[in-house]
Parts: sequence; structure tokens; C-alpha cells
Amino acid sequence: MNRLTTAILLTAILVLPALLSAAPLPVNLGVPFALGPGQSAEVIGGNLYFVFTEILSDSRCPEGAICVWEGDAEAAVVGDLPGEIQINCVLHTSAMFSQSCDMGSYRVFLLWVEPHPVINTPPIDPADYIAHFMITGPIDVEEKAWGSIKALYR
Repeated sequence: MNRLTTAILLTAILVLPALLSAAPLPVNLGVPFALGPGQSAEVIGGNLYFVFTEILSDSRCPEGAICVWEGDAEAAVVGDLPGEIQINCVLHTSAMFSQSCDMGSYRVFLLWVEPHPVINTPPIDPADYIAHFMITGPIDVEEKAWGSIKALYR
């Protein structure tokens, strides 16, 4: 198990039980919403409980800088499907990496993270991040399994 996976699991084990007592933000499928670190959301009429645990790293190109690439912010999230499983994911702002994660029959997308770094300013305090997400679903399990194979033959 690598360090990143260990860090995510440890964070989930330590943070999720404490957060279960806080009232989650009710969210509708297909509607963007924002969470701060440690805040949670719950799909209205669904069975997904979702927690944004933290920003693991932020290498996005600061405003006012000239960069060779856009950079990336990594958001650690935990999805809890009551009576089923807990799913840990790392979502990215860069399209070069995974910007979505399947949680049961739902798909969670990281849309953007704010604030954006600015050149010649102090680093962003981890507690100040706000991550914007959208959850879609339910995903057809058969379509999810065969979708990538079908795409090869289109």
C-alpha cells in the first residue's frame, strides 16, 4: 500500500466517524454543490453519503505566473453507501488525471477548487479550500461495465 492510499484510509478512519454526527448538505443529482474540508453531503432520495476530507496537494499554476502546465489540485473524498461499502477516491482538477469516481451507482465529479493560488502570496491554508462537486446517477451497472468496451467499437 503506498503512502497516498495509507493517508486517505487513515483520514477516512479518523474523520468519517466524527463527521457522521454533523448534518450533511442535501444535494440533488446533476446539481453542482460546494463543500469545505470535512464537510459532507447526502443525495436527496438516494443512499450516498459523501465527505470531502481535504486537499492533498495543490500544484495549480498561480495567477500571475507563467507555467509550462496547468498544474493540479487533488481532493480526497469518501463515499459511504449504507449497508454496502465505503469508497475512497482522489479527484483532480487537471483533465490529465481522474476528475470523477464511481461510488456504487453514482458518479462523483470534481468541478473546480477555490481559491486559486496567486503568485507571491502565502500558501493557501488547507481549511480555506472550497471544492465544487456534482453527483450523477444512478449509473446502469451493466452500461458501466461494458461502456469502455463498447467505445472501442464505435
